[in-house]
Amino acid sequence: MMALMNPAEYAFEQAVMAVRGNRRQDALDMLAEVVRLKHDHADAWSLRARMEADAGRAFNAVLHHGIATQLAPDRYDMWCNRGIDCASAKLFAESEGSFKKSLALKDSFEGHYNYANLLCAMMRIDEAVEHYQAAARMEPSHAQLNANLGISLIAQDKWLEGFAAYRHRFNAPGFPPRPRFNYPTWRGEPISGKTILLYVEQGFGDEIQSLRFAKTMQDQGARVILSVRPPMFRLARNFAYADAVIIQYDEPPWQPDYMMALLDVPGVIEINPNTVPLKGGYLNIEDQGFRLSFPPDALKVGICWVSGQRPDQSSVFDISKQKSLSFSQFAPLARAGVKLVSLQ
Repeated sequence: MMALMNPAEYAFEQAVMAVRGNRRQDALDMLAEVVRLKHDHADAWSLRARMEADAGRAFNAVLHHGIATQLAPDRYDMWCNRGIDCASAKLFAESEGSFKKSLALKDSFEGHYNYANLLCAMMRIDEAVEHYQAAARMEPSHAQLNANLGISLIAQDKWLEGFAAYRHRFNAPGFPPRPRFNYPTWRGEPISGKTILLYVEQGFGDEIQSLRFAKTMQDQGARVILSVRPPMFRLARNFAYADAVIIQYDEPPWQPDYMMALLDVPGVIEINPNTVPLKGGYLNIEDQGFRLSFPPDALKVGICWVSGQRPDQSSVFDISKQKSLSFSQFAPLARAGVKLVSLQ
């Protein structure tokens, strides 16, 4: 006679199936039943933690994973997940301790990769690179890992290696969106006398900073078409180093021979921090007669507090939360002699 499944395990399997079927409330009900039947079921507590994290309740997730790791202290995966939850709750010391515990139990890709993400958030770039490289030895083709490693190498001024790795972002799920153009990608072929369409695929800050690379292509003898998003069009059309500026996905005025993302130019041209163009400024705006009035001795501070939400890139939502803060947190800057200017 076949043995019957333990009631708690049966309820847990039902909860897992409900999660896979996107039946959240059914899953929660079944997990509550699991814990009622077997209060020390570590996987049930861990799954509840994951559901809390998915619902955006990071602190609840930390609490649930705290119980799970107490019940199963030798599970490296639970410690790793607790580290992720702690990082989302901005409990960075707790997060670091969890990742170290996870890696002490098992030298895993997940441990190195997520610990590196935390170290980046804490601006400990050299350590982050070490852990990204350790993860890359385990999964060398992981797109998001390579993109994150690229950003970190760029921060170390290793632009050639960094921009080469950063190109993997196009294979990362949902980030960035694929260009709708279908012209050949420029990979360093002779470009003099050719037309290249340079397009944007990151946030506005990246877009503004990378416009300068259009000059690099003009210096190579190319005719440059800049493709920008609508909010950037008025600023970009006054940029002196483009032969034409179009709104994203509009038809170009000339048939391009090649296309390329603006942020891929440095990797192909092998630009480095010492050779980056237009260090002295390159943006102009139309004078429409509008002026802000400040006392002559005021210190003018421009502030932004919310990162872009990019509706076509849902995968950046968590990153945006990490880079955003509340407007009230600027209150200590609002002191005598300081004038805050919203750039939001």
